[in-house]
Amino acid sequence: MNKNPISKNVKKIWFIFILLLSITLVSCSFNHKHSESKWIYNETEHWRVPVCNRKNCALEQIVYDLGEHIDKDWDHFCDSCGYEIEHKHISGEWHYDAFYHWVSSIYCTWDCCDINPAIYEHIDENKDRVCDTCNYSFINGDE
Repeated sequence: MNKNPISKNVKKIWFIFILLLSITLVSCSFNHKHSESKWIYNETEHWRVPVCNRKNCALEQIVYDLGEHIDKDWDHFCDSCGYEIEHKHISGEWHYDAFYHWVSSIYCTWDCCDINPAIYEHIDENKDRVCDTCNYSFINGDE
C-alpha cells in the first residue's frame, strides 16, 4: 500500500525544524553563559525569561513560571515576582431617602477588609438645600 507523500514530506519538514531548533539551542547554551532569569510582569500575571548578554539568543524566547500574582501574606506584593498589587475598594451607586444616604455594593478587591455599607445622614453645609454628599434635593425630594 502506498503512503501519502504529503504526510511523509510534512514529517521530514518537522524533523528538520526540530533538528535546527535543537542545534540552535544547544549551540547557544554552550557558546556563552546565561545569567539568572528575570521576572517580567503586567497587572495580572508574571513570567520569567533567561537573561543573556548575546543579542538575539534563542533561549531568551523561552518563557517559564507563567502565572497570576499571588499574595498569601496579604502585604500587597506578589509573593513570586514582587509586583505591587493595587488594593481598591469599589463602590456602587448612592441611594437615599428623605433622611439618609448610603452606597450599594461596596467591596474590597482583596477581600481583606470587612466593609459594610454605612448609612449616613444628609449634610448641607453650604445651605443650598442639596445634600453635599449624594445630591439629594430637600426641595423636590430627589436629585
